[in-house]
Amino acid sequence: MQMIRKRIILPIGIIGFVLLIIGFSLKAKKESVNVNADLVKLEFVPIQTSDGWGYDIMAGNKIYIHQQCIPAVPGNKPFATKEDAIKTAEVVIKKIVSHKLPYVTKKELDSLNISM
Repeated sequence: MQMIRKRIILPIGIIGFVLLIIGFSLKAKKESVNVNADLVKLEFVPIQTSDGWGYDIMAGNKIYIHQQCIPAVPGNKPFATKEDAIKTAEVVIKKIVSHKLPYVTKKELDSLNISM
């Protein structure tokens, strides 16, 4: 009788454990699928630094990107003008909304006439 219980309990325990793991993995996938950038309000805020300009990209009320210097340019050179920071922030937001990586290339900065 005791041998039969061990033969039944062990497979049931293993099946239960496997179902538990599957349940957690499905829940994790479901949470990552529910994150939808289209539902989050994105906006930029120009920020004045000690020697120039930068920008914050806000997702809801939280800072998503804090950019104090010109991206794609070596060093930590800030934007020369508030307008340059705004133009770059607008490009970054368009990329995020288009589900692209939010990076800016030197070529894009040149096309925006960003002074470097």
